[in-house]
Amino acid sequence: MLSRNSLPVWLLMPALLMPACRVSMNQSVFVAENSIRSGSINTINGNIIVGKNAVVKGDCRTINGHIIIYGGASVQQAMSVNGQIVVQNGARIEGNVEAVNGPIRIGRDVDVMGSVTSINGIIELRHSFVEEDIRSYRANISLLAGSRVRGDIMIEKSRAAKRQRRLIKIVLQNGSVVEGDIRINDRAAKVKVYIDADSAVKGSVEGAEVISS
Repeated sequence: MLSRNSLPVWLLMPALLMPACRVSMNQSVFVAENSIRSGSINTINGNIIVGKNAVVKGDCRTINGHIIIYGGASVQQAMSVNGQIVVQNGARIEGNVEAVNGPIRIGRDVDVMGSVTSINGIIELRHSFVEEDIRSYRANISLLAGSRVRGDIMIEKSRAAKRQRRLIKIVLQNGSVVEGDIRINDRAAKVKVYIDADSAVKGSVEGAEVISS
């Protein structure tokens, strides 16, 4: 299953630098609780904080900043270079969540209606749902507390670590489910998939060692 925006995040971020985009430089952007904001939010050297139950009718994109989306809020997409992305309980992402150098942490009862992609940071889901795929290049993936991924989990080929043997761990715990496959698309990655008795991969696991518990 392909995301509707399947390009790597580093190819998407330069759009922030185009003159047509409004970019906040060296300061953070805060969206107040229960408010509605039209258009995308773009920052360089600044965080993006979306308050509880707020609605952003556009994307949240930052270079050298964090994205924090509080409970009940919704945004179109969240993309970060050199910063973490935290989506708290009950929030909703209409598209993709993508990070280069930073973790992605998705809380309880969060719906991500696109894909989740990370280059160097961990991906952690806790009782949350991803409609499409999860992709990682060099980081661990954890599906905890009954999380569900409708698409596949894929470990993609990393050009930067071309000649290095990488150890990557994928964990499914407490009733978590991958409805598609787990596929390792990089021979340089040694991947172990830990699945407890309550969790499952409904498709196949290709190129990884499966450890059941």
